[in-house]
Amino acid sequence: MRKISAATVALAAVAVPLAAPASADPVERPDQVVTGMYGAHFTDGSLPDLTFKATSCGIGCAQIDFSNTSGRAQFIADRWHVNFPPNPAAWRCADGTVHNGNDQLAWDPATGVGAMIVARAGAACGYMDHTSEPTAHPFTVTRLSGGSGQPGILPPVAW
Repeated sequence: MRKISAATVALAAVAVPLAAPASADPVERPDQVVTGMYGAHFTDGSLPDLTFKATSCGIGCAQIDFSNTSGRAQFIADRWHVNFPPNPAAWRCADGTVHNGNDQLAWDPATGVGAMIVARAGAACGYMDHTSEPTAHPFTVTRLSGGSGQPGILPPVAW
């Protein structure tokens, strides 16, 4: 019979507990995966209700599609964030003309509370400068039942 040294037993006793967490699979948080149709209701009345489609591209990643634009969302600091490509019709002047801008959506999946942030990227509507401070439009987002349907249009924001 072979003798096992006390040092070998002590090393094995330490190695077993340390190996357990390293071998465990990562836990997927349900709020880090979104798929289906979602509705956004603007609580300040600044925009009509919107519908968008989310397709998971992995944990913490989702493709967000409107019928006129799409962007890749990331789950960062317990919120979903998506920046859309520059939008030639991001905002509308009182005279009805539309102008360039940038749109971003961000929301907390635990509460459904978020905001659409729009910044104009051109001089218009009496503004002489070419950019603006971002304007936030608060909304609540909910998953729509059935998970199917067509995404709506991301409309221009009235300025």
